[in-house]
Amino acid sequence: MALTPPGVVFESRTITQISGAFTIPAYQRGYRWTEVEVNQLLFDVSGFDGPAYYLQPIVVRRSEDDRFEVVDGQQRLTTLFLLLQHIARKFLPAADDVPYTLSYETRPGSAEFLRDPALTEAGRNIDFFHMARAEQAIRKWFENRPNPLLSAIDVYQRLGERVKVIWYEIPPEEDALELFRRLNMGRIPLTSAELVKAAVLTGLRGMDETTASSPAGGRAAVAARQWDAIEVDLRDPARWAFVSGGRPTQAAHLELLLDAMAVMDSAVTDDADPVTARFTTFERLRHRIAATPDGFWDEVLDLHSRVVDWFEDRDFYHQIGFLTTTGTSLAELVASMAGRPRSEVRRLVEAMIRQRIGVTTDGLADLKYGGRGTSVERVLLLFNIETVRRAADETARYPFAAHARTAWSVEHIDAQNAEGLVRQEQWRQWLLEHAEEVARRRDELGHAAAARLVEDIGVALDSAELRRREFEQLEDRVVELLGATDVHTLENLALLSQSANSALSNALFGVKRHRLLTLEREGAFIPPATRNVFLKAYSSDARPHLWGPNDRQEYLATIRTTLRPYLAEEAS
Repeated sequence: MALTPPGVVFESRTITQISGAFTIPAYQRGYRWTEVEVNQLLFDVSGFDGPAYYLQPIVVRRSEDDRFEVVDGQQRLTTLFLLLQHIARKFLPAADDVPYTLSYETRPGSAEFLRDPALTEAGRNIDFFHMARAEQAIRKWFENRPNPLLSAIDVYQRLGERVKVIWYEIPPEEDALELFRRLNMGRIPLTSAELVKAAVLTGLRGMDETTASSPAGGRAAVAARQWDAIEVDLRDPARWAFVSGGRPTQAAHLELLLDAMAVMDSAVTDDADPVTARFTTFERLRHRIAATPDGFWDEVLDLHSRVVDWFEDRDFYHQIGFLTTTGTSLAELVASMAGRPRSEVRRLVEAMIRQRIGVTTDGLADLKYGGRGTSVERVLLLFNIETVRRAADETARYPFAAHARTAWSVEHIDAQNAEGLVRQEQWRQWLLEHAEEVARRRDELGHAAAARLVEDIGVALDSAELRRREFEQLEDRVVELLGATDVHTLENLALLSQSANSALSNALFGVKRHRLLTLEREGAFIPPATRNVFLKAYSSDARPHLWGPNDRQEYLATIRTTLRPYLAEEAS
């Protein structure tokens, strides 16, 4: 068991376990909660369903006279004092008095006023005014309950059993004002990561004090440097996008690892509601930290090493990156891989991808255009990632960071009509290419009909001027003869950013190709497989303005071959 230095306490407490004399120092702002905040607290306390509800931490420093200087949490402490006092006075006279006292350094008589916050005295100063209004709000809230007495009993029991705070008592020698400034710069509250760090370093300092030989500066100092190094590593955009799945950056990136460890820890019961508790991660981990802070920290280092290993392994980078990008959490990954040899982990990752896309080999052809997050989008993303992973250039990596900064959608490679063509030269090019397609397939389409259409197109192309009406009539005949191709199947779909998709509009292949290559020259990120499609890298037909049946079939065949390891077998 690690020893905690004198004066440092780091634990969870129920509200009725808070005791002592508290002073609100002069550097704190006054009491400012309104009826809105008071009601929110009461509704939260009375309405949660989990075994525990956590308020934000109470940060204090014990003074020489055993009073507590409140560094953070005075609004909550004051409101809770008023609440407990109201319950005891109005509903439960047998209940113990409020186990703590409060006084504001800048408000003489504040302790007395809090015991009887009468409106007649509220005009003495602005703090008293808000305290009196808060007491009124509490009184009104209970009066509006169907059964005020039962509500009071319920709230009191919850405060004594299930409503908790993280009690963070700093050493007397620590600069309370500086800590206050750090905590309240922009009103940024403590996070689970900060609480874990403080608990780990506190425990390691205690071990340093009882160990004759320790690393230079002590284990606590080493751990602090390691913490900073991990934080810097995870802040790298490429590494963060890979491990987090592209979630927004956060104050402490290391919290992602801690969250995973908390979820994996089956030895600790879920004694905090994961929805309502801000500090669930810390609450789940704190017992392990208190018992063996060095062992816990070694686990953190090990988890970070595994993340680094995945990132540096090119196959894992792409495969795991796909999983995190499509919603698999780090906790799920680590839990699934626990205790497995590396060879088995590779098979497991492939199986997880197979489950994620949920498509059979034959089922690829049946995938249809849909919204974001569909099987089509996941298949196309995987196809792009696998295109990079399988590239001959072993240094090439799919840019998950660039992917995370972009909103994505599924785009049609070719439209069903020539809506995007507006100039004569575009019409002539389209008719010429489709006449060649009709001529090539004349035996399939019917020799007479094909020949007649090719002839009529030739006449139009020979004319000095091609009018829109004439072009549209020939276009309709081409579409009718070639057959109404379903533009919404996978063989005609590609992954594009929403901005690029809007720029391409509902144009034909040739027009889209030109616009897309222009966007790329302007610096837009075009997924590699999508770029290959519009460069016709998967097609034996190199005609740049035509996306025909053979192009579609060859594209689909390439997707099927590339993704074969991740496609489920057909049910027998």
